[in-house]
Amino acid sequence: MKTLVSMPTEIIPYLRETILQSSGKKEADFAVYRFGSEWGQAVVRVSGESCTRDELTNKAALTAVHTGVTNMDVAIFDDFIKVNPYENTIDDDYFLAGYVAGTISELLGTEHIARIKDDHIEVVPVKDKIEKEVSETGEERKVIDLGKLKRGRSYIVLDDTKSTKTFDIFLASVEKGAPGLCFTRIFPPKIKELGDGDFSIFWLSTVDGSGDINTVKPERYNEEMLKIIKGYLSVKHSIFMIHGIEFLISNNGFEPIFKFLENLKELTETNKGIMLMSVDPKAMDPGEFNILKSEFNIADV
Repeated sequence: MKTLVSMPTEIIPYLRETILQSSGKKEADFAVYRFGSEWGQAVVRVSGESCTRDELTNKAALTAVHTGVTNMDVAIFDDFIKVNPYENTIDDDYFLAGYVAGTISELLGTEHIARIKDDHIEVVPVKDKIEKEVSETGEERKVIDLGKLKRGRSYIVLDDTKSTKTFDIFLASVEKGAPGLCFTRIFPPKIKELGDGDFSIFWLSTVDGSGDINTVKPERYNEEMLKIIKGYLSVKHSIFMIHGIEFLISNNGFEPIFKFLENLKELTETNKGIMLMSVDPKAMDPGEFNILKSEFNIADV
């Protein structure tokens, strides 16, 4: 059977190792996922194929066979698409997830993302609203009392790696109509899984952005981040959140980031916006955390 696009399999481990050494695992995972997605989309474009959701099971499997990358069993469910890749020529879960998402996105003509599960890959449309939002701890998203957030205030939200509290507050505000802006260490398509709303996302990462993934490198905080936030705060009732303060501090030091945050606090006051900072006290130096607490309000919502 003729292969549509030849995949040089040695590229993937080289790409992963190069970025792993220079930027870390999260950036390596993202770069490999993105490469897989772009490859899947390119394969479908070369084939000229497209299909409806009902036709996807056969079309996706046939496209995969022709690439020589993998074979796949595809099952369609109401809320997601379940994919089981097999006979893979590339042994990298993130590449395969990206490849599957890219292939399905291009076949259907709508953007999809892939979630890596224990024994399969789950693919969902990026803009699907999850009606019953669930955090990583398995709890339903808490009802947020937005009345406790005051215009012109900047808040610390006490959070941790297993919590979505800051995102819950932010998304609740955006869903009420507030213009929103999000800086995060989490891969942006995953944020869209948490809820609906028209807001912009910038990934705090050492990897360059691609397509609809906008990135800000940590050393560019005082140029790019400041410029973007100023623009949003000029819009009435804007709210912005920063998830990744610890990442910025680790790359730039506490003192310059603290001065940067003080500047943002003044801009927020002047423009009557709302600033949310996700902070994990266990991930910070206790003295530095106390300095932050002395300058910013703790969110009580």
